[in-house]
Amino acid sequence: MRDVMVGTIAQGYYGSMRAGVDAAVAAGKLDEDAQAALILGALDLAGQMDGARKVTPQQLRLLLSFSKALGLLPAAGR
Repeated sequence: MRDVMVGTIAQGYYGSMRAGVDAAVAAGKLDEDAQAALILGALDLAGQMDGARKVTPQQLRLLLSFSKALGLLPAAGR
């Protein structure tokens, strides 16, 4: 799954999450239709985090939970 990890802090949370989702879909590791609600939730949260003055620990934990649920983390499939 490591080959699917893309994105940088310079892209922001939304850009990094979008790049990760796109790479996972292209690699056949994520079904965009079946996981649409999770993907939209993760992208919405990431966009909010980009626009926030300060990112909260709760937002970071929730984004991590979305990433795990979508299998975007190297250890998520283990």
